[in-house]
Amino acid sequence: DEFNYGINIAANRYLQIPWNKVASTGSTYRTPDTITLRFKPQLDSTDGVNYSAYGKHTLMQIDSGSNTKMMVVLQPSGVSEKGNLHFYLSGSGGYLTASISNEYIFDDGFSSVMLRRYISTDVTGSNTKFDIFLKKEKYGKLVVNASASINVSTSESIQKSYNSTWIQSGSLYIGYGNNPDNSQNFTGSIQEVRYWGIPLNESVFDT
Repeated sequence: DEFNYGINIAANRYLQIPWNKVASTGSTYRTPDTITLRFKPQLDSTDGVNYSAYGKHTLMQIDSGSNTKMMVVLQPSGVSEKGNLHFYLSGSGGYLTASISNEYIFDDGFSSVMLRRYISTDVTGSNTKFDIFLKKEKYGKLVVNASASINVSTSESIQKSYNSTWIQSGSLYIGYGNNPDNSQNFTGSIQEVRYWGIPLNESVFDT
């Protein structure tokens, strides 16, 4: 197994990474189009795990508090190893959301998540969508392969603000929870946090 180690995130420990323009094709610079990482929530190892006790936890967010521009939140289903993954994107019309529901997240294995801006441009007047993908492999088989999207149509002026949110510089927090949805830090392990200067194809996003 090539994935043997991860960064343990707990209590007040988290990752803070600059969210700025990066090198793209040619000599151009623009905001990253894709974020990928692997995560594994830490659960009580005793018999009869109370999944609902884990509660909502923030996996990642851009900036914090009332200024949170984007966030991805984990939420247990309550009584099983399955849970939900919620993606929020801020704009002048409030938060737009996309959710992946009832998938194996809390089963003591690593899951892979990809967040992607589908159209690779910092021009805020362009129609685009923002995708979230969740994958998990167990025993050599793909057991989770799910996605959800936020569509942005710039025919309405209010929609342009969501494109603007993505390209604003700030800090990407991994495992830190301080946003309008919840204030719980992620507890568990993180692997392979990556920025991509292209909209990564779903077919090459592996587990």
